[in-house]
Amino acid sequence: MVINKVRELGKWSALGIISLATLLLGIDVTVLALALPSLSLELSLSAIEQLWVSDSYSLAMAGLMIPMAVVADRYGAKKTLIVGVVGFGISSALGALATTGIQLIFARILMGMFAAMFTPASLSMIHQLFNDKRTLGMAIALWSMSAAIGSAIGPIIGGGVIELFGWQTIFLINLLLVPMYVILSPLLPSSKGCISTSIDGQSVGLIFFGLVLTLLGFKQLILSDHFLLSLICLSLGLACITNFYRRQSWLTKPMLDLSIFSWQQRGPLLLAHSMALFALTGSLFFLSLYFQWVIGLKPFYAGLCELPLVVGYMLCSGGLNLIRKRFEAEKVVLGGLLVAACGLLIVAMAVRGEHLIFMMCGTFFAGIGMAATYATSTELLLSSAPENKAASVAGVSETTGTIGETLGIAVLGTMMLFMYRASIPPLEVLPLGAQLSLSESAGAAFKAALNWPQWSELILSTAKEGMITGMLVTTSVAAVLLVICASLIFMEFQKRRLTLLSGCRNE
Repeated sequence: MVINKVRELGKWSALGIISLATLLLGIDVTVLALALPSLSLELSLSAIEQLWVSDSYSLAMAGLMIPMAVVADRYGAKKTLIVGVVGFGISSALGALATTGIQLIFARILMGMFAAMFTPASLSMIHQLFNDKRTLGMAIALWSMSAAIGSAIGPIIGGGVIELFGWQTIFLINLLLVPMYVILSPLLPSSKGCISTSIDGQSVGLIFFGLVLTLLGFKQLILSDHFLLSLICLSLGLACITNFYRRQSWLTKPMLDLSIFSWQQRGPLLLAHSMALFALTGSLFFLSLYFQWVIGLKPFYAGLCELPLVVGYMLCSGGLNLIRKRFEAEKVVLGGLLVAACGLLIVAMAVRGEHLIFMMCGTFFAGIGMAATYATSTELLLSSAPENKAASVAGVSETTGTIGETLGIAVLGTMMLFMYRASIPPLEVLPLGAQLSLSESAGAAFKAALNWPQWSELILSTAKEGMITGMLVTTSVAAVLLVICASLIFMEFQKRRLTLLSGCRNE
């Protein structure tokens, strides 16, 4: 009995160490959003570069998540996780040293490459540690909550250090956790790789360039004037993904067994997983900018105003085991999508009047819905994975989520920018430079207000109105998309239930 208790304690201790890597990612996402206004002004980032600072990280992460998942299955999840954490810390230091937008984007690409190792390796180790569904569900909920804790710590720590020391310090925060992780890593259980899992170089290249070029082409198709170049990029990306699929179907030892990701088996869960991240990440990406530029809060207080989103996520993650005892997993996923949609609608209604309390309530419900959908779908996907394919299943699951995040920022972020520009009236009384800055983006407008102080009131009021319009439209669209997604998944679940009932009657 004592030995069993020690083993059980060792499992949960290992889970805490594994979750530390997820904590790193949670901190990085929120502090970057807080630092975006100040680093945009200091590095003179254009609207495109602002999106790229975030998108470059997501693109690299999405393109390499599946190959890194296969690496974790092949060489062991523990080694992959440690290499990922150390590399993430080094690339964070490069981000702190960046003096131009290009340098910062390059550092973010490196961070995304190493971050791609985190999630599949972490979930593979959790799958190895917790065998029964009850403890697996609790472990994934706690693992998921660690990201929310990181998101909560990020604004509190990040907002203060940005004001005191500048935006560079947000990247140095990661360096404090990396040595701690390396010291504690011997306590993690050893994980052996699977020799039968092969890594095909051509498949790695196809899936990486396929995902990156597709996301890049889609983003630029909306955002850029170079329509033909964007279309070529998108076509090449889709061709690479198609060839990757074909190659896996005829290889004797495919790098990724695509049969375990059919629509009938895991399609609805992958859709819910990616759509939740698409809507919430895309619509709430500009929330910190809204708090700082429209309402006029300092970074620290803007970070505090984003805490309800994280608190809602944490509360739901912590209580998910109790919720699952009363409701079926499919109902939890659907309910999460609908609750998140309601939260976004509350935010949309509160944006125009700058009702801060209502916006915080809306983000709270969005966090609850996000946790219910994300953690439950992850648990269902992982619990049905074969033992030696846990990292691969986790990799595909998180890749769809990362694609959802990237497309959310690209599509809804671009919609936000489009609505902002469409709502800016021609103000001929302003100097030409001020007019151009005002019509480019809110960030450029706020910088123009500093350069032309005599026109600052007019510039700021016009930019604020444009940003309010953009937030209102994008948040409403995201809520509608979540409802449509929930409807499609509900119809699929009903179809399966009817098929099952019909089979039972025939028997």
